[in-house]
Amino acid sequence: MNDKIIIDTAFFEAFFFDMDGLLLDTEKLCWNCFRDVCLEYGYDPDFSIYRRCIGRGTDEGNVILKNGFSQFIPYDKVNLKWNTLYRNKIGNEPVDIKDGVFELLKTLKSKNAYMAVVTSTDTQLALKKLVNSGLKDYFSVITGGDQVKNSKPDPTIYIQAAVKAEVEPVKCIAFEDSDNGVRSALNAGMTVVQIPDLTEPSDDIRKLGHTIIRSLSLISIK
Repeated sequence: MNDKIIIDTAFFEAFFFDMDGLLLDTEKLCWNCFRDVCLEYGYDPDFSIYRRCIGRGTDEGNVILKNGFSQFIPYDKVNLKWNTLYRNKIGNEPVDIKDGVFELLKTLKSKNAYMAVVTSTDTQLALKKLVNSGLKDYFSVITGGDQVKNSKPDPTIYIQAAVKAEVEPVKCIAFEDSDNGVRSALNAGMTVVQIPDLTEPSDDIRKLGHTIIRSLSLISIK
């Protein structure tokens, strides 16, 4: 895992950012909401099951969670309460920004870099989060999970983001926290920097050879 890295804006024409767990400290909030609702039904959920849905689209994530937890809880009821609780929190409480985010975005903006959000979250919810956090104006486009049939780890969402930017994937760099997001961007042909959030990269992911760092604050731009 690298201590610091330098990224040259002369080489990359588009900078793509995941959102939850990368820009915003929402993954922890989402997990805590899920766990709190499960505890109301007398069940403490296994995070190793939950982690498999991180970085995936809503529909795919629900299949994973329902298969993993429905024998312990009435999943459909839990899912409804969980989403209501989570949306209320992000709608009424400030969402913490991850370390180094503002500094990196400001530097890239000063260099007129093209920046876009590529997230498994539905577009309108992503927009709401970015507006509430004060980050929305840094980004030209949001490509959300509802805009593609198969979200991360499928590469389609990153391929679509490159098409919108009118940039070849080889000239794009993606910043991701989850293994699913890393696979998506790498398979689209992009350079990837991973900044892990709730979970460490798996051994299989580490073997892919991309850059892994602890924080966006460790990135220097030239």
